[in-house]
Amino acid sequence: MSLSEDLNFFLKIAKNNLSRFCFMVWDYYFTPKIFQVEVIDSTLRCTYGQHNLIFGKINSDIIDNLDDKGDIVISFDLDWLPLIQQKFTDLRLLDSSWQDNDYNTFYCMELSRDNFQKKEVHSARRLLHEDEELVTLNRKIHLNSGVGGVGIVENNSINACAFAPHVVNNEDFSFSIIRDVWTRPSFRGRGLGYDVSSKICEASFEEDVDRIFLWVEEQNKVAIKIYEKIGFKVTDKAHSVIGKKNKSYTHK
Repeated sequence: MSLSEDLNFFLKIAKNNLSRFCFMVWDYYFTPKIFQVEVIDSTLRCTYGQHNLIFGKINSDIIDNLDDKGDIVISFDLDWLPLIQQKFTDLRLLDSSWQDNDYNTFYCMELSRDNFQKKEVHSARRLLHEDEELVTLNRKIHLNSGVGGVGIVENNSINACAFAPHVVNNEDFSFSIIRDVWTRPSFRGRGLGYDVSSKICEASFEEDVDRIFLWVEEQNKVAIKIYEKIGFKVTDKAHSVIGKKNKSYTHK
């Protein structure tokens, strides 16, 4: 396929599997110079920096064609795992909070406007420019992108926050992506995570998107319960690892 044909194939697959491909769709529109896509015999790989998402029938060439750039993050269906274990070394978890498996399993969750169970009263509010000094550098970047962020602020300190830095809203796609939902450890168990999660969804729908997506580790039962209470549904799964290409393995 030509590059334009590969991109058209990517967009077709993404539309039908958007909860899994939402991050890559955003990358396609907003970082086109570093977004890459490859299709071999209807197997798809899309790449943004060190992040790779593969989809379709198992194809060794798709893995072999990855650039050897040190650490590689790869997301895949579970039937790819034996090949990935063969082709990579130093395999690690993308989210190291959960140690029960050799790989992470992320629920790809989706919320439509019609399914949104809105919380009537929020303690959280939109985070403003003057709140930047209260957040980490990564959260400062999230705060200044897309929908921005919300938080519960008391005594010049953020006790909980959530962000939706990725928005795509055009004739083909209309969604935001929630990430970095956090509650200060000493405040957990008080409903703050639910409050900021609901508030960031409300803020996203105010930006006139049709759907909201997020990824959450399947072992994070507390977060999943919160998202389901808001109206999210699990619509897909993605398995992920970090590793380095196995230079001693020669493809035949």
